[in-house]
Amino acid sequence: GDFRPNGGWGGQGFGPFYGSMTFQGIIPYYYDHLHPGTGVELNHCVYNNMADNPRDKPTRNDKVSGNCRDGYNRPDKHDVCEDCRSRSLGEVVTTHFTLCQKPWECLPQDGDRIQERLCRRFHGEWYRIREDLEVSVWGRRAVDCRGG
Repeated sequence: GDFRPNGGWGGQGFGPFYGSMTFQGIIPYYYDHLHPGTGVELNHCVYNNMADNPRDKPTRNDKVSGNCRDGYNRPDKHDVCEDCRSRSLGEVVTTHFTLCQKPWECLPQDGDRIQERLCRRFHGEWYRIREDLEVSVWGRRAVDCRGG
C-alpha cells in the first residue's frame, strides 16, 4: 500500500487518524479518491455494527431516549432511527469491536443491558469462527476466555 505517515493513503490526507492505516482509512481513500462517485452507503446496523446507542441520551431498561445521533433532523418522521442493538446476529454481516471491545481481551460482558447481550453474541460468534480457523488450519481447538 501507499500509506504515508504524514499524509495518509496516497498522501491525499486519508489519515493520519486513529484507524487510518486500516479499514477506516483505506475505504474512504478507495471510494473518494481512486473511484469517486462509485461508493454507496450501507446500513451500518448490518455492515460494521458496533452495538452503539443510536440516541444522545442513555438507554434505560432497553428503552432509548433523546435525539438520533445519525445527523439527520427529521421531525416529520418523529426522529426515527434504527437501534442496531436490536438486530439479530444472523442479520449482521460485519461488526466493529470498539464498544464491545476485542473478544481476546476477555472483558466481561455479563450485564443484562441491550448492548451487552449483543456484545456477548458478537464475541461468541468471533470465538466460533476463530475455532473453525484453528481446527481447519492447525488442527487444534481454539482457546477461549475460560482457558478451554
